[in-house]
Amino acid sequence: MEMGLLFLGLFIFLYCLPAIIASSRGHRQKTNITLVNLLLGWSVFGWIAALIWACTADVDPKLQRGYRPPVKDARWANLHG
Repeated sequence: MEMGLLFLGLFIFLYCLPAIIASSRGHRQKTNITLVNLLLGWSVFGWIAALIWACTADVDPKLQRGYRPPVKDARWANLHG
């Protein structure tokens, strides 16, 4: 029984992996990727398409790890208003 629950949990995790990747990367199309993953993920083609789409570079830089907003140089701001 416990092994069945373990495999079920692993299956659910792998099935949702494209949506998890898109969300964690801050992908701009994460809602659409999640919909494709949920609706077409049962087919191998839909799951692979969602995974590839989640790994593309269309991400919002503000949502990525290590993002630092640009710092305005105070000296430049004082000189040029």
